[in-house]
Amino acid sequence: DGSYDGKCSDCFAFTPNTHAERQASRAIHKAAESNSPLMKSLLANSSVSARMLLDMSPAAPTGDVPAHISAKKGKLEALNIIIGFDKGSALIRNEEGRVALHEAVDNGHFGIVQALCMRVQASARIQCEK
Repeated sequence: DGSYDGKCSDCFAFTPNTHAERQASRAIHKAAESNSPLMKSLLANSSVSARMLLDMSPAAPTGDVPAHISAKKGKLEALNIIIGFDKGSALIRNEEGRVALHEAVDNGHFGIVQALCMRVQASARIQCEK
């Protein structure tokens, strides 16, 4: 029905396994860093599902998914695209147990904090955990 139950906040990202997944994951992560207008096209036209792409983390020590990256870098347009495709990706925890909202708060990106709290209400509850 399109509603989100918030359970993904207890999940961690997964590492891409196939060559196609690795290529698509790298492209999405790069787009998340730069507010690239290609992000929407990449998500819509990839051979890998959009939700799977947004829940993937490259083999990096941080475990960041595109929502973490956009929140850290203050890329509101990219984040809006990400949560438009998959709100749950904003609730995935990285290797440090942090969600996108933690990254936005720590980096002083008020617009990102506001967008996450308005569009992914579970984010506000998660931020208050610690």
